[in-house]
Amino acid sequence: MMVVNGKKPNLKFDINKLIINFEDPFIPRRGRINCSLMDNGEWRWFGTQFIISEN
Repeated sequence: MMVVNGKKPNLKFDINKLIINFEDPFIPRRGRINCSLMDNGEWRWFGTQFIISEN
């Protein structure tokens, strides 16, 4: 289960795509999304960082 700032985001699966809609925006500076899953007995991990500028 994914939790961001104490809230569960809205997840949607579309064939080979996972769509994640967050309830709140990231604050200016940096945001990070990490994902881990068990695949045939081995853990796989993916993480990406975003730079959020102030508009």
